Amino acid sequence: MASFDVFPGLSGPLPIAGQQTSQLFDLNVPAGEKAFFLRLIALFRDNEPLGGEAPTFQIKSGTGDLTSVGLNPAGVKVFDGDGNFVGAVTCERGHKDVFLLTISEIEENTGPWKIRIRNNDSESLRFLGFTSTQAENTFQPWLVVGKSSSSFSFSPPMVGVVQVEIQTTVFEVRNLGTTPLIFFEDPGPIAEDSQITLIERPDRVDLHQLRTLAFNSLSTDPLLFPFASPIEHFLLCNDTIKEHTKIEFSEFPGHHHR
Repeated sequence: MASFDVFPGLSGPLPIAGQQTSQLFDLNVPAGEKAFFLRLIALFRDNEPLGGEAPTFQIKSGTGDLTSVGLNPAGVKVFDGDGNFVGAVTCERGHKDVFLLTISEIEENTGPWKIRIRNNDSESLRFLGFTSTQAENTFQPWLVVGKSSSSFSFSPPMVGVVQVEIQTTVFEVRNLGTTPLIFFEDPGPIAEDSQITLIERPDRVDLHQLRTLAFNSLSTDPLLFPFASPIEHFLLCNDTIKEHTKIEFSEFPGHHHR
């Protein structure tokens, strides 16, 4: 399998209302592996982990009954529909509402494995996780670039026949993942001969956090150049899902978008 899979999928976090239980989801537990890990985060508000009640995980293999697993480092046993032992499951709570579920002692010819989550808190939460046969691979950031805002910081007079302005564009960036998001990009032009410059960025965005990126760009009058295309840029960071890192700029004031 790949180094990790996203739970419940690439569409992002799973919302579960307070005191409610999700639908059943598949767990891609490979045959013949000694252990399988699911590390997930319970998301509340920007910059604010809830720190509330831990969820309950309900797991089954094949035609076996659902087995409930709460915070239990000692583990519970899972049986198939014939009463055969197929694996043991533990659940541990980490910092900032991150939970690690470990399936071990996995027997041959088990599955398919399925899981659902009960949100035991009264508050609505969103759950996002990563699965792997290696625990370290479940530490993954999840970058979300939010809506941008612009302000025009400098507007010189006409240069020849073109009106030139310096535009500052600010993007919100969130980390919904299970490990800090790290930016590697140095302030400066985003590419050789680029008229777009990164002027401000955080070194890291911790779990649950919201921060901002700021860019300056040279903008020209859209009436004179009406057919210019947006410029794509992929941020340099430790999020390995490339689509997460894409931002778009327009050459013209007021025409930027993501």
